[in-house]
Amino acid sequence: MSFPAPRPPATRQRARRLFCAPFVLLLTGACSEPPEGGNYRDIAAGAERSQEHFRCTDGSRLLADFSADRRDLRLRWNESATVIALSAPAPNLTFVGEDMNILFREDRAFVEQVNAPKRSCRRVD
Repeated sequence: MSFPAPRPPATRQRARRLFCAPFVLLLTGACSEPPEGGNYRDIAAGAERSQEHFRCTDGSRLLADFSADRRDLRLRWNESATVIALSAPAPNLTFVGEDMNILFREDRAFVEQVNAPKRSCRRVD
C-alpha cells in the first residue's frame, strides 16, 4: 500500500489561503454598517430623484417626482397617497400613462386626462 507523496509546504500554504480568502471577505463585508439615514439602496434612490410642485389653473396641486434621467415620473394629486406612474421615451418628451399624458416645458406642465378637461399647471417654488 502506497501513500500519496506529501505536498511541498508552499503549495499547502497557497491552498489554505485560497480556501480561507472567501470566508474572510464574507465576514468583513457582513460587519460593515449602513450609513446614517437608511441603507445604501435607500440613500442611492433618494439621490436619483427630484421633486417639483405645481399649482394648476383649476386649483389642484400636483407633486411630480422625477427619476435622474427624467424618463420616469411618479405623480400625486393634492398630496394624496395614490401614486400614478408615467414614463417618457426620452427626456423632454411627453410622459404617457394609462389614462393621462403630461408634457413639461420650462416651469409649466400641460395635463391631458381621459374624461377630464385639459389643465395647465405652473411650478411653485
